[in-house]
Amino acid sequence: MRRVALGACALLLVACGAGQRPATPALEAASRLRQSPAIRDAERVAPQLVALADIEQKKADEAAGEGDLASAEIYAARAAALLDRAVATTRLLRAEAQEREARAKAEHAAAELKELLLERAARVRDNTALEKKIAIAKELEQPKATSPADPKREAARRVAADSLRTEAQLLCGAARLLAKADATPALEAAEKLLSEPLAKEGGPAIDLATRARAACLDALTKGRRGTSAAPAEQPDVFLTELGAAGSDVVRDERGVVVTLREVFDSKEARLTPSADKSLADLGRVWKTHPSFRIQVAVHDAAKTTDASGARGALVAAALAKASDFSVNQVNVVHAGTKLPVVDPASAKLRPRNARVEVVFVAAAP
Repeated sequence: MRRVALGACALLLVACGAGQRPATPALEAASRLRQSPAIRDAERVAPQLVALADIEQKKADEAAGEGDLASAEIYAARAAALLDRAVATTRLLRAEAQEREARAKAEHAAAELKELLLERAARVRDNTALEKKIAIAKELEQPKATSPADPKREAARRVAADSLRTEAQLLCGAARLLAKADATPALEAAEKLLSEPLAKEGGPAIDLATRARAACLDALTKGRRGTSAAPAEQPDVFLTELGAAGSDVVRDERGVVVTLREVFDSKEARLTPSADKSLADLGRVWKTHPSFRIQVAVHDAAKTTDASGARGALVAAALAKASDFSVNQVNVVHAGTKLPVVDPASAKLRPRNARVEVVFVAAAP
């Protein structure tokens, strides 16, 4: 009877042991990983990988139950690898979604910034145009006649009048480039003022020159109202482009001004090699920005006999050749010594007054 009881206990112990799965490190690790929050998150994003991991985990449990611990370890390792891959895929997909969202926000912000910059540029142009109109209106008002002064001051006024008149010629020349087939009334009125001879006295001469300059600036401003330039053709953009190329470039009321020196051979009536290259480069630039017009202003360090503008014609021809435009599209002005940039009385500095200005006349303000 005692033997029967012992045998029953042994059978019971064997039965209890058979219902337990042998624990292995791989099985325990896979089980812990399966219960982690990261896997619960991965079930929503990468359910296929989690399902494959569950299949491998089931195989591991079955192998362990049969006592095949080696196979159980392999299946458990596969399950863990699939779960790790599911977590990595979830993070990758979430990161890509966040990147797309961030990129979309950045593009939206960039578009808004571009609109704001365009609006700001338009407001600046409107404000600049309004300021010019106010300045022109003030200058066009019939001023009180300048009172006579001592001979020295009268001589200085006469020099200033010559400079103002030359500036007026440059402004009217730029306005003529932008005018249609027929000159506008404003341009005709300005050119009529220019045709009037300056008085010998400094006071009346400077009064007339001031009115002529204001009238020419008014004609140029009105000439621009009938034209429109694409955003890439705005003078500020063009100024930056030429400045980056290393040109001696500034902007004035006419547009973008490129200054060249040592342009002409002192012994022969021809361009120097360096000037020829610079003009060819500028001509090619003009070809890519056809909305601009070209004015050539020749300035001298001393009085010359080239009043006919033969040197200016050489410059115009070089620009036309490089751009494939007609030389008739270039306005040439011989400014002489009327607009010095340094004191003409200084023998050392005077040569810097000899220069050629290539003006890209802007169709936009």
